Amino acid sequence: MRIGGAKAVALAGVVLLLLLLLAGGARAQAQGAAPCTVVYGHGRNHDASQPQQNRFWDALNAEFHAAVLRAWQAPERPVRPLLLPVAATDLGRNLAQLMALASERGCSRVLETALFADYESGSLVARLRLYPLHGSLGPLAAPGRLSVGAPLLTQQREFELTPRSLERLRPEALGAELAAQALQDLAP
Repeated sequence: MRIGGAKAVALAGVVLLLLLLLAGGARAQAQGAAPCTVVYGHGRNHDASQPQQNRFWDALNAEFHAAVLRAWQAPERPVRPLLLPVAATDLGRNLAQLMALASERGCSRVLETALFADYESGSLVARLRLYPLHGSLGPLAAPGRLSVGAPLLTQQREFELTPRSLERLRPEALGAELAAQALQDLAP
C-alpha cells in the first residue's frame, strides 16, 4: 500500500511530533524535573507458624514506613509508596514489583525502610537506605533494564531487643526522626 503525498506529509508530521514530545520529556527529566523516589518497605521477621507475630511486625513496619513517607514527600521530592508484608518472602518477586513501579513512574531512587529484629545480635534495628536506580526510566522502559546501585545514604538506629524496648518503641516518631536526618544529610 502506498501513501499519497498529503497523507505521507501528515504522517511524517505526526511521527516528528511524537519524537519531539518524547525527546522533550527526556530532556525535562534530565534538566531537573523531579524524578520520583520509591519509598519501599518490607518486613523481615516472617514466621509461618506465628501469624500474630507477623501481624505485629507488619503493623510496626507500616507505622514506620508511613512516617518516613510523610517526611520525605514534598513537591520537589515526589514519592511512590510500596509496602510489602513480612509474608512476602519471594525476593525475586519483590524486586520485580519494585522495579516495575520505578520504571512505570520514572523513579530514579529507592528509599528502603526497615524495622526488624536481628535475633543473632539481640538488636532491634530501624534503618533507612537510599539507593540510586540505574538504567532506562519511564513508561516505555522495561523493568528489567533498571538496576540498583550502591547505597547513597544509610541512617540506622539499634536498640537492645527486649520486651521493654518493644513496648517503648514509637515507630512513627523513629521514622520521622530518621527521615529528617537523612534529608539533612542529603542537603547541599
